Amino acid sequence: MKSDKLFCYLKPFTENLTFITLKPGTTLGLENYRVPTDGLDVPLITLSLAERIKAQQEDEVIDCSMIIEGIGYLLGIDTSFSKRIEYEKLIAASGLLVSQIWLKEAINYQKKGQFEETLIFARSAALFEPEAEDALLLIGISSYQVAASLKLENSQREHLISESLLYLESLYEKDIKNPLCNYYLGLLYRENKTYNKAMKVWKEAESMEMSEEEKALLVKQMEVVSDLATYENGYQAALQNKGVEALEWLLPLVDRHQSWWNLHFFVGLAYEQTGSFLEAMKHYNKVIEIKGYHEETYLQLVNIYLIVEESQKALSMIEELLSRNKNSLEIKCKAALVAYLASQHYRSKSLIKEVEKVDPNFHMLKMVKQQIQTLSKS
Repeated sequence: MKSDKLFCYLKPFTENLTFITLKPGTTLGLENYRVPTDGLDVPLITLSLAERIKAQQEDEVIDCSMIIEGIGYLLGIDTSFSKRIEYEKLIAASGLLVSQIWLKEAINYQKKGQFEETLIFARSAALFEPEAEDALLLIGISSYQVAASLKLENSQREHLISESLLYLESLYEKDIKNPLCNYYLGLLYRENKTYNKAMKVWKEAESMEMSEEEKALLVKQMEVVSDLATYENGYQAALQNKGVEALEWLLPLVDRHQSWWNLHFFVGLAYEQTGSFLEAMKHYNKVIEIKGYHEETYLQLVNIYLIVEESQKALSMIEELLSRNKNSLEIKCKAALVAYLASQHYRSKSLIKEVEKVDPNFHMLKMVKQQIQTLSKS
């Protein structure tokens, strides 16, 4: 499972590397290896190099293990680095299981909370052992952990989240039965607002072996998301015009979550679908009380005011919508019809003319004019 999406985020970490040039013919103490005739630039982790300089004799500072560590760091950042083939020859001659070495590095960095380095070494381990579940799991987890540390507006955050989801879903589909996979996959589903999927993978994790600390974290997350999953069921029902079913899901949440404006919106929509217009208005007004201006709520209230024959209130509300959307031909068309119903015929004609001036073929215009004409004859 190869990915280049993270290179842009990880590229600045190459600043942690120092490159040295190995002379042609250098063996690094390996029987079956010679540095190419034009030499070879190899990476060393600068911090490790500084520590070695303090602790070792000058001629013992650089050895094969240091170079292998540096290569792992570099290839974890740039999986298509130009010298990769030459590095692979050096690694093959060393006889070392570099994927295990780099995986161990990743785990050590994970324990220290250095998630970028975890991600880098997990990527290099997976590069040499693409089916290694431990490495793939670490890529998925550390990608999420890095993303979680970034601000929402960071342009790289979305790439990290999508990579995390890609790796963890792939492992989950293989049925690896790892609670950490389920836990972080649930966090991703929660972030994507697919709350029932989050609850599903977390409930499965409950039966898996984990520490008491991990179990407590899992239970806490489930408590937080349980009501969100119920809300998801409810608003999906409302979107499908199943008002009665939506209310069954949503009403039990109202007392516990009075500040959820979106909950009130869908309760209002469900009541509207069942013909309970006064209840619908109560919840739509609650949306405005909590959130302030919300275009869709205003439009729903306009519709209800027309149904209950309070056309002046409908006109007042749609005029406010129009004041916030002065160039919206769609709202002008709707406002023209509402104005006519409120016996404001001059205002209605004025709005029609404004639309005709901008776009005489606007898709709503003909329909609204026909409706007004029909009303004028009734």
